[in-house]
Amino acid sequence: PQPPPPVYVVEDHSSVLPYIYASLRSVFRSLPPNLRRSKSLASSLAFTLVHYDSHPDMSILPTLRPSDLLSVEALQAKLDSHPDGISSWITPLILQGHVEEVMWIRQGFCKQMPKVVKGRLGWVPCEEDDDDCCCRVEVVEGATDYWEGEQTSKDPKALKNAKEFRVVEDLPENGVEGKWILDVCLDYFSVANPWLENMPLKEVFSKADKADVKKWCDDPRTAPEAVGEVLEDEAVRAEVARAVPYLDLPHRPGLHQKVFEGFLADLRAQRTPPMAVTIARSVEDGFIPRKDVDEALRRVMEALEERGWGGGEVLIEDP
Repeated sequence: PQPPPPVYVVEDHSSVLPYIYASLRSVFRSLPPNLRRSKSLASSLAFTLVHYDSHPDMSILPTLRPSDLLSVEALQAKLDSHPDGISSWITPLILQGHVEEVMWIRQGFCKQMPKVVKGRLGWVPCEEDDDDCCCRVEVVEGATDYWEGEQTSKDPKALKNAKEFRVVEDLPENGVEGKWILDVCLDYFSVANPWLENMPLKEVFSKADKADVKKWCDDPRTAPEAVGEVLEDEAVRAEVARAVPYLDLPHRPGLHQKVFEGFLADLRAQRTPPMAVTIARSVEDGFIPRKDVDEALRRVMEALEERGWGGGEVLIEDP
């Protein structure tokens, strides 16, 4: 029987990357010398990412440059230094050729992408500096506005060193084939939108169209009476205006037994264990209520144990 996979628990989701790279190094060391030097090395290190999360985490970091992909430390520093780093950590794995397919497992209220998305990620000269390159995406199949504006390629033919990728919503009936990594964000089980948490009239803003909220912030006189009165306060109006791009992020706090049961059923359906299990707490960034995070982690660890994937290395970083 195969040994149980190592389990790594981190706080910020982007912090799983060093452990993923460590797993790839283990695979590399297990390869015969001739394969380590062959042109097929990249395919030998490719894996499927099974990503349980309320968010895709596939946005494009605007400051990402090709040189960042040459060093784990440089890449991690770049992600850690940017507020969008926690939502952009999968993109480098695609650009490096490690991941071609992301199985984004989410609950039905997470609508950031359709069931299937196919695309290409590559590099184009930066507008502000032709000597450097910026990452852009071309969506080939699956209409989505997840990547907006400057993140999309205006000329797909201009993409250099492009890597194809596929995002799917469902696990295969017969289990994931080949090498794979199980990645779990605890906000899959209970998700909060931190932009809404301290906002007045959050029930109204969470259901309103973003264009309407932007218009209300520009001119509170156009808003419904109760909203207009709140927006008369300049500080509140500024806070709401900053939150507009994020108002449609998932917000369904609360743990539910059937979600954990479904997670365990998914694990039982797998015929082979993953190379590694990475788990993000995501409580400090506000995406899971603090009262739910410890219970969610306990239930996930129990599910791994029940599936027979417990008993291996477990590393839990300090929150």
